[in-house]
Order: sequence, then structure tokens, then C-alpha cells
Amino acid sequence: MSITECRFVSTTTGRHTRGCYTLSGNIHLWYIWLPLAVHRLEQAASFLSGDELERAEEYMHKEAKHRFILGRAMLRIIFARYSGLRASEVIFSCTSNMKPYVQGTNIQFNLSHSADLVLIALADTPVGVDVEIANNTFDFSCILPICFSVEEAGHIKFHGRPSFYQCWTRKEALLKASGIGLESYMQQLPCLDGTHKTAMDGIYQYKDWIVDSFRVNDGYASSIAYPAPTKKLVCFEPDVCMINRFIN
Repeated sequence: MSITECRFVSTTTGRHTRGCYTLSGNIHLWYIWLPLAVHRLEQAASFLSGDELERAEEYMHKEAKHRFILGRAMLRIIFARYSGLRASEVIFSCTSNMKPYVQGTNIQFNLSHSADLVLIALADTPVGVDVEIANNTFDFSCILPICFSVEEAGHIKFHGRPSFYQCWTRKEALLKASGIGLESYMQQLPCLDGTHKTAMDGIYQYKDWIVDSFRVNDGYASSIAYPAPTKKLVCFEPDVCMINRFIN
């Protein structure tokens, strides 16, 4: 039996604009606002591998292509600061369940992006993060019976759109952190506030999990998942000067 605790936390205060690159058992969460970096697009592309540049060309829309390039470059640059590698030496791989990792280091990471925001989480243990910008025209009612339990669906119908996005990001973050890699388990992943017992210990690498939801900015919902016990969440929000130093 696995125990998962879901809760809402505040990270709106204490976001640092200067980096600290030692985890010391904490989780570091980086908020990257892409409009602050778009003027460095050409320089950012120079950090990407050949495969990543090919992936960038697959995007049909210019904005999506630019977001991929900037997000991937910032991931490389930030990860390099923690690992001691050069950004060009960071080699990304995936497990059989498509969970990303970097060869040659024990530092774990996860990335999520939506609209103008990229979130990058780094930790000594598995971590998953998800961010979504609320789409006021999206009809989520059709996926409620597929991805949510009857209780969860009822909760979302009662509380409305903000509840849907909070619950969705919790499930996504837990799915990514656990490395299950199977969206067919979405309905079994808990997402309501409180402590939940689930019969998924044979699937999870770790028995117990924490899922923290937090408000990034108006219009965005986000959650981060990691193995229990609770860890300190240290947040960084680089300003344009720091981004200029990163992408140079």
C-alpha cells in the first residue's frame, strides 16, 4: 500500500533571482519566463545538440519552436551548473518508460512548459513537475471519466476549472516523478487534498509520495511530486540580467 499526500503550498515569496547550485537534500525549482530570453534565441540555439535542433525544426509554429529552443538551452545551462559538466557535455537519455535522465550524474530533473513559462526541477531523488496555463475554452468534461475517479470528477464539477487544472497537474507530476510512464494509470493517481492510500506500491519505485501544488502566476497552475518525506522547496526566478549571463 502506497501513501500519497496532496496539498497546496505557497511559493510566491522567497523566489531568488540568483542561483545556488548545491541541492543539499532540497528540491530546486527554476521559473524561466521565456519572453525575458527571446532576445538570446540565436545564442540559445548554439547550446543544443544536433538531435535537439532537428526536433526544433519539426515545430510548425515559430513561437513553439522558439519556446523549445529556449527551454532546452536553459535546461542544459542550469543542469551544467549543478553537475559540473559543460552545457554541451550534458547528454540526455530516457528510460524504457520515457523518463528523462542525464548520463554520468545522479542529479535528477524534470521540465514542464506552458505558454511563456518553463519550470525546471532538480533534486537528489526522483522529481516530477507540471505546469499548465488555464484554457478557458477547453471542455475538460470529456476526460473526467477517463482520467479521474468518480469522487475526483464530482469535486472538479463542483469547484470548476481551477480545480481541474490543479488536479491535472498533480496527476501529471506524480506520473512523471514515479516513472510509471503509463497514462492508463491516471485514474488511479490521487489528486484531491489530503492523504491517500493506493494499491500501487508494486508500480512505484518509492512507496510514499508528496505532491505540492502552488500558484505560479495568474492563469497558471502547477504541481511538483517527489518521494516522502517532505523536502524544502527552494525557488529561483532569474531576471533578465541573470538570463543574459546564462545564455552568453
